Amino acid sequence: MPEGGGPPSGTVTFLFTDLEGSTRLWEAHPEAMKDALARHDEILRNAVESHGGHVVKTTGDGLHAAFTTAEDAIGAAADGQRALAEVQGPDGPLRVRMGVHTGASTYRDGDYFGTAVNRAAWVAAAAHGGQVLVSLATEELLGDSIAGGATLLDLGEHRLRDLSRPERVFQLRAPGLGEEFPPLRTLDAYAGNLPLQLTSFIGRDEELDRVAKALDEARLVTLIGVGGVGKTRLATQVAAEMLPRFPDGAWLCELAAASDPEALVQVVAATLGVQPHPNVSLKGSIVEFLRAKQLLLVLDNCEHLLDDAGLLAEAVLHECRNVRILATSREGLAVEGEQVWPLRSLRMPKTASVDDVATSAAVRLFVERAQAAVPEFVVDAANAGAVAEICKRLDGIPLAIELAAARVARRGDEPDRDRRTPRRAVPSPHRRPPDRGRAAPDLAGHRRLVVLAARTERTTRVRPAGCVFGQFRHFGSLRRGGRRRDRAVGRARRDGEPRGQVHGQRRQDGRRHDSVHDVGDAPAVCAGAA
Repeated sequence: MPEGGGPPSGTVTFLFTDLEGSTRLWEAHPEAMKDALARHDEILRNAVESHGGHVVKTTGDGLHAAFTTAEDAIGAAADGQRALAEVQGPDGPLRVRMGVHTGASTYRDGDYFGTAVNRAAWVAAAAHGGQVLVSLATEELLGDSIAGGATLLDLGEHRLRDLSRPERVFQLRAPGLGEEFPPLRTLDAYAGNLPLQLTSFIGRDEELDRVAKALDEARLVTLIGVGGVGKTRLATQVAAEMLPRFPDGAWLCELAAASDPEALVQVVAATLGVQPHPNVSLKGSIVEFLRAKQLLLVLDNCEHLLDDAGLLAEAVLHECRNVRILATSREGLAVEGEQVWPLRSLRMPKTASVDDVATSAAVRLFVERAQAAVPEFVVDAANAGAVAEICKRLDGIPLAIELAAARVARRGDEPDRDRRTPRRAVPSPHRRPPDRGRAAPDLAGHRRLVVLAARTERTTRVRPAGCVFGQFRHFGSLRRGGRRRDRAVGRARRDGEPRGQVHGQRRQDGRRHDSVHDVGDAPAVCAGAA
């Protein structure tokens, strides 16, 4: 705990709680829930504060708290569960799921920022009411120091809903706590094919909630935006978050490699495991298969087959009342009842202060991807302005920022070899094969973003130890002095209805991010620069 009794900083242990079945309880017993929730909040706050913790905020029908030590967090969770078991809600004892995780985090304006915060929330989401789950990071800190006769039961590795690497999870066992629970509420417990993500989900928490709510209201939601803005990543994360609501799972159909209508239908059929019925088209067989299902269908990268994707979605919506569709495209599918949801760039820093820069979504993404190559890379007073400028000139586009951050790996102690390297696209260290990644037009536009004008190369000297900006080169296929745009081309209207369209984004000064010549001069950013 910092001096003066303020919130913990640095490496922090987080506790997240959530009241199980709260939506149903509020709908059935609104008045009784007011009293029960007030008692719930009082019990948890007392448990946190009695163990030296800091209540960060309440989260709907739950609580987010921070602790200096893992032991204190575990003690607060155990005491809180025991006290809550004595509280009678509208239909029995209050059952609260809890999760504990430890990691580095930044505290600013009354809240914590960093991947450890999100990870703790996902650990809690995997638990059942009355259960306390603990991550491996916290377990390693605890060692044999758990007091009060408590132990940790190893539940093995599980895929949490953030779609990242599997997490080894432990269950807290202590006097007065339940011991037998159903299988964890992780991705492994549900049907579907949502892919493992090699990087964390950053900067889209608000969009995640809003798109999930949109799918509650509309059976077809289409995320639209320029290439590289993060439509696919957000769609898969929304699917993971909503997975428990669909008994038949969430299924991602990657349409980037589908070159014609027949291939589109084949991709969907193969994803769902549909076999063609006699005397019925493959599309008809898909509809027949889905008729009795309750699932979420994710149609990714529809922009090159808009009409055909729209016709398939239309048929499914008309015939399969328990199926919902989340699509990604550069424009809407023009289907009746569709809700078009534009996805914007990541939030940029509002001021030049180090705290504001470091906690903005765009810079957080840059830093995490840079640290994958250079772990010691941090945003500090020496480089905050330069990092912010990079993200600003890339218009907050996630793919462009990831490509830029990947350049941190290029060391400044080999400038001669770098200068002899042919000018070419900067590769992403985690790029998927073309037949499984984004459509080629999506990448092409943003290769042009992650570059510097020739004047940058002339004015920026190579810095040591992981300098970022001075080592960029032109991308190929750019004509000197020419202007080439990354358009999301508006297609013909179908049935007389205009589609939702995204024709590219504009910079704050009103100009498009059309070419390398808009980037201008920029300072170098060095890992560990003094």
